[in-house]
This record gives sequence, C-alpha cells and structure tokens, in this order.
Amino acid sequence: SFSPPERLQIMRTAISIRQTHPEFKLLVGTGTPSLDETIGLTRAAFEIGMDAVVVLPPYYYRQVPDEGLFAWYSQLIQRAVPSGSLLLGYH
Repeated sequence: SFSPPERLQIMRTAISIRQTHPEFKLLVGTGTPSLDETIGLTRAAFEIGMDAVVVLPPYYYRQVPDEGLFAWYSQLIQRAVPSGSLLLGYH
C-alpha cells in the first residue's frame, strides 16, 4: 500500500494529464481505515483539482452498525468535501 505522502504525489502526477487531455474526468480513491487520513487525502484531492473522490467504508472494522457508517461518512463530507463536489461511496 502507499503512504499518504505517496498517494498525494500520485495525485499530483495524475492531474498533469489535464495538460494534454482537459476533457478527462479525474477520480481518485481517498479512503483509508483512518477517518483523519481520509479527510486529509480527500481535502487534498479537491485542492489539487480532482473532479471526484471514491471512498471505501472503513473496512478494517467488522460489523460496524449502519449508524457508525453514517456518522463516519457524515464527518468526512462535512470536513472535506466542498459543496457541489462529488464523493462516490464504494463498497
């Protein structure tokens, strides 16, 4: 797996595709088991210029109740996803 700094570097490299293909929509996976890391990566993705993020649920923990998942995604959206931006929940 890649560390958060490595993932940021990959995002920065990927965004350079816009120089030759401005019509491409760029999505990046920002999910990690850590809410704080996911928030940081998600914020960075939008700041860098990604069109959307794809976020796995916190998969490390088993049998998380629906309320816990809702709270996790709610915090992520409130703290890291700009209004009008797209977050795709992947499971």
